[in-house]
Parts: sequence; structure tokens; C-alpha cells
Amino acid sequence: MAYQSSPLYDVYDKEVTEQAKNNENIWMVDADATWMTQNFLTTFPQRWVEVGIAEQNMIGMAAGIASTGKIVFANTMATFLTLRSIEQIKVDVIYNHFNVKVVSSFSGVLGGPWGSTHHGLEDIAFCRTLPNMKVVVPADAYEVRGAVQAAVADGSPMYIRLEREEPVERNGQDFKLGKAVTFREGRDVTLIATGSMVSFSQQAAKILASKGIQAGVIDMHTIKPIDHEAVLRAGASTGSLVTVEEHEVTGGLGSAVAEVIAEKAPAYIKLRRIGFEDTLVEIVGSYADILRHYKLMPEDIAEKTEEFLKTMRK
Repeated sequence: MAYQSSPLYDVYDKEVTEQAKNNENIWMVDADATWMTQNFLTTFPQRWVEVGIAEQNMIGMAAGIASTGKIVFANTMATFLTLRSIEQIKVDVIYNHFNVKVVSSFSGVLGGPWGSTHHGLEDIAFCRTLPNMKVVVPADAYEVRGAVQAAVADGSPMYIRLEREEPVERNGQDFKLGKAVTFREGRDVTLIATGSMVSFSQQAAKILASKGIQAGVIDMHTIKPIDHEAVLRAGASTGSLVTVEEHEVTGGLGSAVAEVIAEKAPAYIKLRRIGFEDTLVEIVGSYADILRHYKLMPEDIAEKTEEFLKTMRK
């Protein structure tokens, strides 16, 4: 059984390479993840460093290079990049305010048959607690390019989470760091999604529409800093919000939205979080197998949203 890769890796690699053609300060450090760096290492071998399976060393090296004024993109699998290296990210990068962008592949359950050790379901929670750390989860190739361009322009540390690309029905909105994109206005409920779940939420909204439920869809590609205005506007419009993410509901997008609601929203706005719920993935299967098992396919999102609305009416 093969793992599920993502075409976003190549998009990311090519965009960093394009940015590096006009900016000699851009470097890449790689921990055994050349599927994310082939274009860059071929074009700029003198600005690419391979450390092997040594993720903590990779962050220390990235911080050291950044200390000379460079912009460093550090790349490897999500679970090893964040959980294994979180102390180095905190002490070496955050503490020193270095311009390091940590970029993950195989986030969520893209590792599929490799099992729970290779799934990244807690990484957003870890990274968004770090001071001065921005967290971005692009939904498609367009947003990956936008995230890379924003990362180069922004001088603070950043975590970019590359998930599986699902086709997003995009209608021309620009990517702007920290500003959510509203793809569909809602009357009854608003789905606030990130990454792969943006497309799934668009599909779920169509299923709900067939049942007479008008669901809005917001793409929250930047989880930190989160777009407070978009959350509050959607809450005021529909009164019911549902967050959808390929991540643990604790500490991820759902928690970020809940914080906004708890601190700033009127009491009538209600929230339902959809994602992985306090669990280690205990099955071995393909990406789709796992999402089906944990009820994170479009039809599942629609069903859970409908159940949530029924509860609100009681």
C-alpha cells in the first residue's frame, strides 16, 4: 500500500526557487526530505544543506544560517519537524527572533500506511503557541505560492503546513497573510475550514444546499494571526459556526476560532469543531481510508453540520 504524496510539494519547491533567483539571501535546509527541495538544490546547490534524519540539528543549523541575515526555509515531515524539534524551534529560532520558515510535508494523515508515528495531527497546536510565530495552512497551489511570497516578505518566523491538495473552487480572491477568504456566503451556518478541508467543506456546502441548508464557506488559511473580523462577521451572519480541519480539534483551527468567540463574540454564536477528536489514528490504511474511518469526508462534514443545526433548534 503506497503513501499519498501531494503535488503542493513541487509547487512550494518551485516558488521558493523562483524567489531565490531574485534574492540571494534565501537558503534551504533539508532533513531527508528532498521531495520538497529538488528544484532548489539543483538550481542553488551552494545555498542548500542536507542534514539527513536529524531534525533537531536541522533547526539549529537553520537558526545559525539565519543569524547571518539569511531567510531560511527548513523542510521535513510535519510530526518530526514540530514534535521532535519544538524545543529547538522555541530556543534557537523564536527566542532569537530569527527569520526561519519551518515547512512541513506529510501533515495530517498523508503518511497513511506508515501509521500514527508518521501522522502530524498536533503540529498546529504546538506552533501557534510560540510567540511571534505565524501559522499558515494553504489549501491549494495558488495559496502555496502566496504563502511563500508572504514568508519571504515577512521577517518573523513562520510555520507553513503543506497538506494534500484537493480542488478548490476559487473565484479570484487574492491571498493575503492573516486575511481569510470567503468563498460562499451562508444563511444558516458557516463552515470555517483550512487546508485540505476547504475543498471538502465546499462539497459539503453543496450537499447541505440540496437539503435546503445554506452554508457559507470560509478558507482560514492563516491560523495565526487569525482573522478575527471574518470569524465575527460570519458568526453575526449565521449564528452557527463549524470549523473543519485535518488536525486534532484541540489546539488547532477549532480552538483558535473558539478563542475568538469566547473573547469577542455575542453569546448567541454557537460553535461545532470537526477534526480528529482526542485520538491517535489506530488504523493502517490509505489517506482516504483514514478520513472515511474518522468521518472527515464531505458527506460526513455535511451530516455533522446538519446534526449540529438540529441541536441548536432544540
